[in-house]
Amino acid sequence: MQNEVCKWAGWIPTNKGEIDFNYIELPENIEVSKGNFEINSTKKEFKNLDVSYLSDSYGYKHYLKYSSKKPTESKIIANVLFEKVHDKIIGTAQIEYVKFVTIKTKFEIEKNGVVLFDGLEASQSISGFEKEIKTLLYVLVKTIVHGDAHHHQKIDIALDISDGDFQPNVVSKSFLNYIKLAEKNTKKTNNCESILRNENIVFEIEGYFSYFESFCKLFETEQTKTDKEFAKNVINSLKNTVAKRKNKEIFTSSIITTAIAFFGILVTVNLLLNGFWIPTSNELVCFFNEQNRYYYFLATLVFVLLLFFHATKCKLKSYVYYHYYEQFEFIKLLKNTSFGRLNWYGKLIKLSPIVLIGVGILLMFLVN
Repeated sequence: MQNEVCKWAGWIPTNKGEIDFNYIELPENIEVSKGNFEINSTKKEFKNLDVSYLSDSYGYKHYLKYSSKKPTESKIIANVLFEKVHDKIIGTAQIEYVKFVTIKTKFEIEKNGVVLFDGLEASQSISGFEKEIKTLLYVLVKTIVHGDAHHHQKIDIALDISDGDFQPNVVSKSFLNYIKLAEKNTKKTNNCESILRNENIVFEIEGYFSYFESFCKLFETEQTKTDKEFAKNVINSLKNTVAKRKNKEIFTSSIITTAIAFFGILVTVNLLLNGFWIPTSNELVCFFNEQNRYYYFLATLVFVLLLFFHATKCKLKSYVYYHYYEQFEFIKLLKNTSFGRLNWYGKLIKLSPIVLIGVGILLMFLVN
């Protein structure tokens, strides 16, 4: 049995400013392997919890992959004990890779959400993987106390831990870094799979930021105040990115919807006026002969296209200008700049219509 004397700390998010023992319960994202609880007014013990898919368990997967011993099973079972002692909560957390390694630690949770861990007791060497193991133990305790089922799973690992005593600036910086990461990923991803998540990320981050504000009120330093202000700026940038995309999608959809509607009108009118069957009299009613149907179709097509263009001309012009803004600005620059102030490339482009007309006239004379 290896016993490592080490301490580390983290923060359990709370938007009411204090941890309530009565709210400690298992969230939906933790499965119960066998179901063994002991709960009363001062003690809550959860046994045989399957935490194989708890966020940050990838650290353990990495540990297993490169360990000298290979596990017979990859399931991770946890036992966690919480006891209320005055204004604090003390307890123990144990995680076990079945038939491989067991790791245990003690912790103390203060009223303001600070959780202090004391010592690592392992059944075999965990050298080189202490950081991952500390993080998973913190995530395990935080998930049960706070309940992360309503968040995206990556939020479980967003808050950093600090070795030794609790360091508010470390947590504050991790809040800011996660918000910035969410903004960066949203700007970088714009495919079908990410549409819904990118639209919901604003609400998710605003909820996340509410915990950041609670944290800053509890642990106010110059660094936490600065990080919070920067986080507001990043969130505004994120909101603008999502709103801009959504506005573009609505604009494009309105053009497509109008096109489909006019196409439906074209098809419907042609079907009705080209003939239809009356079942009761067993007759085919035709308004035009076969020779005139083609001309009638062309006439209705031109009419519908003119109506469509008239209904969408402003949107179409706006859409084209939006997508080819640089080209339009370049043409505008050429038009409004005197010939003498242009470089050779600009002069060549400005003269190109005259050159093309001249070439066309020359070709006409050569052909004749």
